[in-house]
Amino acid sequence: MDIRIEPYREADAPAVCEGLMRLQAHEVPLSDTRVEATEEGAQAYLKVLLDNVQSKRGAFLCAYEGEELVGFIVGWVESEDNVNETPDSTTYGYVSDAFVFEAYRGAGVFTSLHAAIENHFAQLPDVHRLRIGVLTNNPEAVAAYRAVGYGDYELVLQKALQ
Repeated sequence: MDIRIEPYREADAPAVCEGLMRLQAHEVPLSDTRVEATEEGAQAYLKVLLDNVQSKRGAFLCAYEGEELVGFIVGWVESEDNVNETPDSTTYGYVSDAFVFEAYRGAGVFTSLHAAIENHFAQLPDVHRLRIGVLTNNPEAVAAYRAVGYGDYELVLQKALQ
């Protein structure tokens, strides 16, 4: 498989929206906080992603086999004011979304996408760490993230109020 990684382009919007809807549909049964996947929701979320990439020194990278988009990864720089953490941990590369179409999973597409976005963040002198959020009951995603070097950092617990 010959995969190439390139920046997002407008022509990618339909395939990216399809991926965003599939990602959302996968997460709906995992969490009662997720809304149903819709085309309108995917389009609105794509705009949010593009705005964050533009305003926060981010990258939106797509993987292609030939002319077919087979996956994507999106991230940007986040900065927090936290006097209890070291300065190198309060500004970090945040990987917001990663998706590989089902037919291409297990073929190294995510690893290639992640290496490309990691390289993007490594070029920024104030970014020394990457973070990614994942639903704790999504073992496939957790395994993929661990395989590229992520380790436990912080666990956010949630309780619904009655």
